Amino acid sequence: MSHAVREDLAIGSWQEVTTAGGGRSEIWRVMERTPANRGAVEPARLIFSTKDDEEPEYSPDGERIVFKSNRSGKWEIWVCNSDGSKPVQLTSNVGSNTFLPRWSPDGHRILFTSNPDGDNDLFVVDSQGGTPRRLTTDSSNEVAAAFSRDGRWIYFHSDRTDKKELWKMAADPERDGNAAVQVTKRGGISPEESPDGRFLYYLEEGEPRSLWRMPTGGGEEVQVLPSVLWDNFAVADDGIYFLTSAADGSCLLEFLDLTSEAVKAVSQIAEPGWGLTVTSGPRHTSRSILYVHARPNDSDLMLVEDFR
Repeated sequence: MSHAVREDLAIGSWQEVTTAGGGRSEIWRVMERTPANRGAVEPARLIFSTKDDEEPEYSPDGERIVFKSNRSGKWEIWVCNSDGSKPVQLTSNVGSNTFLPRWSPDGHRILFTSNPDGDNDLFVVDSQGGTPRRLTTDSSNEVAAAFSRDGRWIYFHSDRTDKKELWKMAADPERDGNAAVQVTKRGGISPEESPDGRFLYYLEEGEPRSLWRMPTGGGEEVQVLPSVLWDNFAVADDGIYFLTSAADGSCLLEFLDLTSEAVKAVSQIAEPGWGLTVTSGPRHTSRSILYVHARPNDSDLMLVEDFR
């Protein structure tokens, strides 16, 4: 597939008045319209604090959300319930920058990237907490780890060949060996396998970033979408959700149907950030979609005791 057919559909829209200046990031939720739910699609704030909350991902069962946040003073990995309640910090002082959390298919582990020695490396931690285990130690940058749908492989992108390419390594080195294998040949970042395990989707860097796919067993690399805003795409059973910039400077959340190759608008959003995720399941159910929204800076209220 190399082109998508545009399908113009009515979308819900909203407007938020903000002040000028820098912003912080919150995680917002939008419920997709279904035949049983034909009302306007209205995004709503879900995960927020006085700091930044970004890069959300739903757990495979949709009951929990993992995300990165600097609400503790530095970037760490957090988890919470699907309604945003009971946030718990999972990592602490792995590196100066800890980011890009991704669930294992069974929901028991979380992959992430951190930089304890300067370069970015891959780690895994139990989703209930514990000591993270380091997966890579190369003198290069390994970023954006994601499990294959069967849990056997871990995909990531690396600059170990002086160009960002997709690689994969065994999730169980004792069974499948510990040698990493290069997957792409023309560059690639941010891998995500299709739910049926047939294809690997990824981005090609550039302006704009384009979305590509290739068979997981190897084969031709084919462009799927010409433009995706930053790294904001999520693969569902029947299509791709993605963010794109509109002609008027706003941002659209859109859906590419992989059967019809039609693209439809899901919702208009404002001030997008980094991160897009969707609950699994058939499209006749109302899918929940999370994205990141930048908001104006607030001032933190501090209490100083025994001031003289």
